Amino acid sequence: MSAQTNNHPIGKSAPRKEGRKKVTGQALYVDDISFPEMLHGTTVRSQVARGRIKSISFEGDLPWDEFTIVTAKDIPGENYVALILNDQPNLADELINHPEEPVLLLAHPDKYLLEEARRNLRIEVEELPAIFTLEDSLNQKQIIWGDDNVFKTFLVDKGNVDDVWATADFVIEGEYHTGAQEQLYIENNGAIAIANAQDGVTVWGSMQCPYYVHKALVK
Repeated sequence: MSAQTNNHPIGKSAPRKEGRKKVTGQALYVDDISFPEMLHGTTVRSQVARGRIKSISFEGDLPWDEFTIVTAKDIPGENYVALILNDQPNLADELINHPEEPVLLLAHPDKYLLEEARRNLRIEVEELPAIFTLEDSLNQKQIIWGDDNVFKTFLVDKGNVDDVWATADFVIEGEYHTGAQEQLYIENNGAIAIANAQDGVTVWGSMQCPYYVHKALVK
């Protein structure tokens, strides 16, 4: 067996470069990092699938004047996350289009008081008809997106398909459905950011691809 074949990676387990630090507790996660005068932040999200925001009330015996409170109207630029299309608001402004959509941001030095505040914030919403199945969306039971509820259409046409069908031993046709897929991260999504006039913004985060975050942050 040649040295080149012996060193081939196929069929071998590749050790994770950061694996030892993670299993021994040396790796740092977002919750392990702290900076002086750091504010903790949380997102208040919609509990309905679709609706119109009527009012936001701050309840409970809490020092609300100590909190940083951000709504869509506080965003100085355009209200969208720069990803594939500029279609996803940073914060819902009047209309809610899906469950758990971000509506408001809260920040406070005490993360435990912050969580109590989140539980005491009430968003009054006039619920609107929503779409819960692909069939209802395609049948345009309600128009939620654009003119026809279709996010994007791609046509892939390559080669002579008819000749392939004619020579195939078997042709299997079917319709298949699957739910939404998302990988399970090793820690909850989180980020820490430090902003100053000299260096801009520095971000620490648990993320698979920093380029999307960088693109959105620049906007």
